[in-house]
Amino acid sequence: MIRYAFVGVFAAIFVLIGAAIGLRVYTESQLRDEASLRTVRYECTLDGESYVYEASYNSQYQILYEGGDAWISNHVRPEQYEDVNVLSAQMQDYFEEKGGTCKIIDENP
Repeated sequence: MIRYAFVGVFAAIFVLIGAAIGLRVYTESQLRDEASLRTVRYECTLDGESYVYEASYNSQYQILYEGGDAWISNHVRPEQYEDVNVLSAQMQDYFEEKGGTCKIIDENP
């Protein structure tokens, strides 16, 4: 009976150590992505009005932070896009289809 208890305790410790190692690896990869954030800026015009929007993304092009003029949020709805490449295409298409312009500025060296 004591032997089974010992095996159970040993297995639990093994699982906890494995979980701790896995969590550390995951956390370090997230921090690496945070450190390598890139930002794209959209400077758009339509009907004589200017609008600005920015999105920060990681190395997999996933948008992590975004914000800018409420007009863009209300009309283009950029929050629905998770990939910065898709967002860039949608921003450009929206403004060009309406007769405006959208300049995409990559703010990374």
